[in-house]
Amino acid sequence: MQVGFQVNDGTATMAIDYNPSINTRELPARTTSQTVTVLVVRRHQCESDETFYLVMNLPVGAIPGDGVGVGTISTTIPRPASRSTT
Repeated sequence: MQVGFQVNDGTATMAIDYNPSINTRELPARTTSQTVTVLVVRRHQCESDETFYLVMNLPVGAIPGDGVGVGTISTTIPRPASRSTT
């Protein structure tokens, strides 16, 4: 099946917090979920987590559920693992 996607602002703002790069995608038959990558603009630690919505539209060969996913842009920056040797 083929579906189109649209990214809508939640608390995140397009071109300031993220850049959508998704238009359409081919999905195998009986697909019930899919991972989609959205390009995130550089984040600062002082910002709080922000959200955006991924809305499926124009499905061909499918009947979608609600067709909406929520993405979170997290400001959590992983710390390098520390190791000790003896």
